[in-house]
Amino acid sequence: MKPIQKIIVSIDFGGTELPVGELIQEGRGIYFKYYTAFIKKGLAISPFHLPLKETIYTAPAQPFDGLLDWKVS
Repeated sequence: MKPIQKIIVSIDFGGTELPVGELIQEGRGIYFKYYTAFIKKGLAISPFHLPLKETIYTAPAQPFDGLLDWKVS
């Protein structure tokens, strides 16, 4: 079994970094979850694909399947 890999997602507004959420790879799945504090700010970075909700989003296999071959160093 492969370990869970996690990337912290943030936005940089000219030197001020705002944490957004986490992008997680587990097995063959890729998932995203917003941090609650970011949802409360009301800044929709992708309103059609990632509405501001307390949920775990699952990435579709295409075009994201290629992410599984990435290595984080």
